[in-house]
Amino acid sequence: MGLIFRMALTRTLRPKLVVLYLIINAAVTVVTALFVENLSGSPVLQGGVISFNMYFAKLVFLWILGVSILLWIAVHGIRMIGLEKKEGTLLLLVSKPVSRYRIILGKYFALIFSALVVGVSSLFLDLSVIVLMFSPDPVIILQLFKTIPFLSLYLLFLSFCTSAFSLSVSILSKTLKKTYFVLSLIILFIYFGVPLLRPGVALYQELRFLLYFDINTHLSSIFHYFLSLPPGIILSPKILWDLSDWYTGILPSFLKIAWLQDYHIKLLVNPQLVLVIWLTVSMFVLGLSARRFNKMDIME
Repeated sequence: MGLIFRMALTRTLRPKLVVLYLIINAAVTVVTALFVENLSGSPVLQGGVISFNMYFAKLVFLWILGVSILLWIAVHGIRMIGLEKKEGTLLLLVSKPVSRYRIILGKYFALIFSALVVGVSSLFLDLSVIVLMFSPDPVIILQLFKTIPFLSLYLLFLSFCTSAFSLSVSILSKTLKKTYFVLSLIILFIYFGVPLLRPGVALYQELRFLLYFDINTHLSSIFHYFLSLPPGIILSPKILWDLSDWYTGILPSFLKIAWLQDYHIKLLVNPQLVLVIWLTVSMFVLGLSARRFNKMDIME
């Protein structure tokens, strides 16, 4: 399994690709910071500790440890088996004196490790960019850097779950391009589409139960849980409210009432329970996919 891990990690953590990923992430951070600071006329980056922490939390949740890292994991997870099929090297791989279960585990842990490397590197780089651009108060800088170990735990959770799902899809899928496209759409929908649908769903009493199955709310609750762990961090009491609802300023009044209903449901979601459920489901899916891979006819 060690050899499989090293081979998969080498293919995933290619220096040029990692550097490109970090540059894109840093560029998005710069653009969003400039927009918030100048184009929107918001004083959030000139304000106090709470407002600056809120900006950083939203940036991390939606982009750095959101769309960006999930796309990294999804694309590389699909390639783990899918590219081997396409290049015709999968038959050679399974002919090695190692069980197919170990092949899956080796690739799975390599994918998790690569996500941790690029995710934590991006956190440090993007936070450093923000500090250099705006020179916030030392208290703010210290508080933000204190969050990185706990945000890394959230990243580990994301990596465990997303790696399991993407690797499972890789085993089952037959066309790489279509799978890339579908998974990318799903990720974008979770972060930007679901929040737009929430107020409309909350308007109808008979549909509100669906909000308990909202993956975006699950992620924001778990993110808020890890972000609240470091001692001495000053956060807005409504950070869970604001984390993913980036659009509330343009909502009509009748939808804002529904949005309040959604917020009350968010408060009822237990992050520890949701975390355990998603980890369990991920391991179950990975186990089923590993069994499928173990019985799969590579020549088909």
